[in-house]
Amino acid sequence: MKNILYIIAIIFCFSANAQETVTVDLRDTPPEYTTGQVIYYKDMNNILGRYTGNWIYDDGIHYLKITISKNLHVPSLRNLMYNDELSIKFRYIKDGVTIYDTYGLTPRYISGNGVAHKIISDMVHFTDNLSLTYSEPPTNGSCSRVRVANLTLEYLNALGSPAQLKWTRKDYTMERSDYNCPDGTVMDTSENLIPENMILTKE
Repeated sequence: MKNILYIIAIIFCFSANAQETVTVDLRDTPPEYTTGQVIYYKDMNNILGRYTGNWIYDDGIHYLKITISKNLHVPSLRNLMYNDELSIKFRYIKDGVTIYDTYGLTPRYISGNGVAHKIISDMVHFTDNLSLTYSEPPTNGSCSRVRVANLTLEYLNALGSPAQLKWTRKDYTMERSDYNCPDGTVMDTSENLIPENMILTKE
């Protein structure tokens, strides 16, 4: 029995050593992959830090408040990869009526339980330009929307003025073999409701 445990311990040590972690700046091109290698895309220069905090858009009809948080060493959907990323909570009000409020909720993917909604950074293109995956909560009581989007946030900081974010969204239809939720209900096929183009000001 001791011999078996000893062999298992040796195998575990070799496996742990094989999982070499390579840390690179999240704006760098991916390094040449080596089998068993773990890649961590780290925000080495705190580029993401300037985006964190509360941002508001209000034109008298549409009111949007977003809170951006920075998350470290988040496992990627791709194997053996970690990222520093941003996640966004939001409250959207139109004509005085609250349409969405994701504060206190956990972002969900369609495969999970509950409502699918998320705004999470995907990669940094330039110092002042972020690309994020985007999904609004469904309004028909189903698990998710068919319409999703790519969201670009551009950081604007004019001298003597509050920092701003330029919000630009491009919607598209999610490609799936069917548009049914796990419980059999049909996904929300309506258009996204939050405005596609805005300038948000830091609170």
